[in-house]
Amino acid sequence: MVEIEPEDRVVRELDIYSCNGQLGDSTQLYLFQYPLRPQWRPYDVEKCDKVRVKPVARRVQMEVPLDTTGPNYAPPANPAAAIQHLTLTSRNVDVSTSYAVGTVRGDRLLLASLDEAMQMRPSLAHLDVAREEERAKQKDKGPAEPEDERPPELQALTVQVKRRETERQAEARLNSYAYISQRAEEERWTELQSWPANSGSADGMWEQLMTPTEQVLDASLSRTDYLTALVPASAAQDEPEEDSRQQTGIPRQPFGQPAAKADAAAGADRQQGGAIAPEALAALPAALLVLFRQYSVCNLQNIRDFLTKYKEAGAAKAATDAPDSVLKEAVEGIEGFMRIRRSYMMTKIGNAQVDPFRSMLLAMLEEQETLRKSDILDTAKHKGISVTDSLYTKVVKDLCTSRGNMWSLKMTI
Repeated sequence: MVEIEPEDRVVRELDIYSCNGQLGDSTQLYLFQYPLRPQWRPYDVEKCDKVRVKPVARRVQMEVPLDTTGPNYAPPANPAAAIQHLTLTSRNVDVSTSYAVGTVRGDRLLLASLDEAMQMRPSLAHLDVAREEERAKQKDKGPAEPEDERPPELQALTVQVKRRETERQAEARLNSYAYISQRAEEERWTELQSWPANSGSADGMWEQLMTPTEQVLDASLSRTDYLTALVPASAAQDEPEEDSRQQTGIPRQPFGQPAAKADAAAGADRQQGGAIAPEALAALPAALLVLFRQYSVCNLQNIRDFLTKYKEAGAAKAATDAPDSVLKEAVEGIEGFMRIRRSYMMTKIGNAQVDPFRSMLLAMLEEQETLRKSDILDTAKHKGISVTDSLYTKVVKDLCTSRGNMWSLKMTI
């Protein structure tokens, strides 16, 4: 053990607390970066006109007002290209390790895990719109032919013979940039409500976010193991560079509703709730089977939404009146279900050919957040589990999402 130098003495010790307990598991914390603006010249995001998201594609847009009366604003020659606000569009940043936001209160260090980092950059889509409008005007000004003199329009028909895809080809297509971009464009924007940083609503959400959980975090690692986990030198050298493209096909925890609005309005009453009624508790296992047979991985908010909106939930709908901690305990207490971090899934699906490999994969995901295909297959071989290509594709794609050549557990449906 290395001795501490006399001048490098410990001046303060802080107890570490994990937060984000009061807002529930559905809350997501995102870091916005503005790489094109220095700190002394920020965007006026405090006065955002609109904020919208695509939850599955993990895209955010902000409309920031422009000072059109200032000396730095030059009216364009083309009125169609004039804008009253600047649209900032997000670009995902690969977070290769776990980050947290922390604040010190007294002798306590309060940490809330960071779920996503995004860089906000100006969008120039309005130039394309103005160009298309100008082309349409020029087309309308052209001489129009009489209806009876116009030649009949011919339409080209393309006949294609599509071969049946193999599972490997289908997986490659679903992970292709073109397919991911198409899915992102097809997803609708969800409008959000934003609050200034110094507003009472923002302060209230920050207080709830940084409220420590009651769970005691025991230190189970030795000092050597902790340092190895903190700075894994060999693992960092061997780690492949993850794909930095927009992984819009990745189902992530949706943040279609801000935590402030979703939990302050709908969740405030739940905080005052109590235990789940016996009849609702008895109906909960059957209701969850219906949900998880359709969606392999769900979070607590997905479960609440299903119990609230779908008639198949039956008497289990009353369980949504309970606070998150009570509902979480009820779900985890049902035989055949398990939780890994913030995601819930069935331990077995009742298929003797699938369940051994599925159980092995879940055990690996409990220990590691990301897995390589080679590690999965090597572990299966070591345990004597025969894995065909079709079995691997079925189970891994059912539980995981791809990030380059790595697999991680799905966070939501």
